[in-house]
Amino acid sequence: MTRARVEYTYGRPPGNSPLGPTYNLHGGHIVVGYSRSGNVDQIRVDTPYYRAAGGFGVGYRIPLGPCHRTGNSCHYTWQGFAYDGVQTWFRSLVWSGAQMQVIVSVDRGVVKSFSISKLGAAGHSTAPTTATAKAIIAVVRSTVCGASPCPGAKIDHIRLARTDPSYATAAIYDPKVGGAAILLRRGGVVWKVIDYGSSQVGCGHAPTKVLDDLGLYCR
Repeated sequence: MTRARVEYTYGRPPGNSPLGPTYNLHGGHIVVGYSRSGNVDQIRVDTPYYRAAGGFGVGYRIPLGPCHRTGNSCHYTWQGFAYDGVQTWFRSLVWSGAQMQVIVSVDRGVVKSFSISKLGAAGHSTAPTTATAKAIIAVVRSTVCGASPCPGAKIDHIRLARTDPSYATAAIYDPKVGGAAILLRRGGVVWKVIDYGSSQVGCGHAPTKVLDDLGLYCR
């Protein structure tokens, strides 16, 4: 939806939270984020009013389920989501031609809020080789996470631009840095992160055709 249509329906938001324009609705809050072009690209909900057909919503209890062990670590999954061990479930996916990220905050297993973010369009890209994917994951960890390598970060949706495979994109979620889309470029054999964030990633950092390939939009 456009910002004009949202405000035509709900009015101007009565206030702003640190996350953006906030509406007080149905005993809770809805935070709406907009892209530079004025279209909704993120919502955050903490009211139990909105529910999926299967019952999911604020107040829903997510079962932890069995431990999936990797070495000495336990990993937990639910409905395609992964648990970060710090009261957050997250999932990256492509839906209706867009790269999406869903983050669910829980307290003792009960959903307290959830956010849905559009990171970009699905684009027309190619998959990297295993070696390239490993190199990109390594540089994302060292660049985005800083001095701490954030071993628990989930880094996925790695794709190369079809028109210029020296550009690539990836998605990350980590409790410390949150969720973000990442744009990288290869110089010789070395990959480098050149931009990352939750929206408008890559604007001014790559040719328009490359951004279209990778589903990163600046409109």
